[in-house]
Amino acid sequence: MTSKSKRLFLESLSRCKKREDFIDRFYERFLSASEEVAWLFRNTSFRVQRIKLLKSLEMIVLAIEGIPEAVQHLNERAVSHSRDHLDIKPELYDYWLESLLQTVVECDQEYNNEIEIAWREVTGFIIKHMIARY
Repeated sequence: MTSKSKRLFLESLSRCKKREDFIDRFYERFLSASEEVAWLFRNTSFRVQRIKLLKSLEMIVLAIEGIPEAVQHLNERAVSHSRDHLDIKPELYDYWLESLLQTVVECDQEYNNEIEIAWREVTGFIIKHMIARY
């Protein structure tokens, strides 16, 4: 992964976070993407979930760069999402990614093809990490 992709991702994430409804809009899309996804979140505290998602998005680039705390954070997320815990099936990450990208299109006024590629590369890293530990 290139440093340009990481930079574009972080810059875009920063612009998205300026929209107070960024995470809410994502979850609206994600929960409506699949009945299974909606069911998995039926007892979720979204106040807590919003914080967890933002932290994980911020940690991805740090984990890619090998920062131990970030790697540990993402490893903990992978364990919590594995078949032995929340049982988040690998195919559900497609819904996650597409819902996230649709929300980035809406929230990042500078969105373009390069930014989409950067988001796909960076989030692809974490998706592969999660699936490998399923």
